[in-house]
Amino acid sequence: MPNHVTNKITFSGDIDLLNKILDEVKGHNGAIDFNSLIPRPLSVYLGNTCMTDDEDFGQHTWLEWNRANWGTKWNAYECKAEVSNGKAELSFDTAWSVPYPFIIAFANKYGLDFTHKYFDEGHNFWGVEEWSDGTRVKRNKSSEDIRRELHLELKGWDYEADEEPA
Repeated sequence: MPNHVTNKITFSGDIDLLNKILDEVKGHNGAIDFNSLIPRPLSVYLGNTCMTDDEDFGQHTWLEWNRANWGTKWNAYECKAEVSNGKAELSFDTAWSVPYPFIIAFANKYGLDFTHKYFDEGHNFWGVEEWSDGTRVKRNKSSEDIRRELHLELKGWDYEADEEPA
């Protein structure tokens, strides 16, 4: 079982633009889909992987490709995408790591100001980043002063006051 990293991207703008962006980053099932900005090529092997696959397929297995191109093992899961009062929020989990290639592709494609927050459930890393016009302009990573508040916001419970919900 991986450590689930909860990610949240928040941005503001014209309601039509916000809805357009959300529609573009969702896949056919309505969930956030990294393929929307970084499509996996048809030449990637999608079957179960094992040690001998390196000999046969090299870097062309889904696992190797996903890690190299999305920065994480799997596509986004536990997804929510909402627009309200001129503000959009994309929330999703990833396995083991922050999907920086997707975040960078999002920043480069849309060039808007947005905030990216993330928290690893194992408390190994967390952070808040400000992005503007395709560039990360501010970063607060794994600072103890934001840990509890960020955990409460992204994970939905206070690790100091509560037990983890079942």
